Parts: sequence; C-alpha cells; structure tokens
Amino acid sequence: DLEDLRDRVIANLQDRKIVFPALSENSVLCADELYPSHLVSLLDKPFLGVLLAQGSVYSHTALIAKAVGIPMIVQLGRAFEAGADMTVNWQEGWVA
Repeated sequence: DLEDLRDRVIANLQDRKIVFPALSENSVLCADELYPSHLVSLLDKPFLGVLLAQGSVYSHTALIAKAVGIPMIVQLGRAFEAGADMTVNWQEGWVA
C-alpha cells in the first residue's frame, strides 16, 4: 500500500496520469500484483475476475475484491501472456 501511495504521489508531482488497461466483458485481469487503488479504479469495468502471480488473500486488494464480489486468485507464481486462452475455476482457485 505504501508503494501504491508513493507511485500515485510521484505521478501527481510529474503531472502524469496512471493508465489502466481497457477491459472487455469476458476478460480476466492478469498481473504480477495489483494495488488497491488500481482495483477501485476498475470497479466500473465489466471483467470476469483477477488473477495475480503474487499477492495475498489478506491484502487490501483481495479484501476489496471480496467485498464487491470480484473473483480473485492470488499467488499463482507465474507470468501471464496477453491474449492467452486459459481455464479458470474461481470456486476451487485454479488456472489451467
């Protein structure tokens, strides 16, 4: 969370806008990690859920996702390829 705050302050001081990906209705947001402010900025986008290579089920991001009903799987420990097909079981927490 402190890294998120640092990045947002630096972006504001440099008059830079933090850009988020365009998400379609059937997309899954895949990333190494996701800051809480980034997730909140995406709440109005129609996506299926979040897959993170890192993260924790106890992180603020995971708590926010759970509170608003966004499925999220963390600590997958792998990189994701843009546009790759994958099978996700949100209930059991696995990706193939």
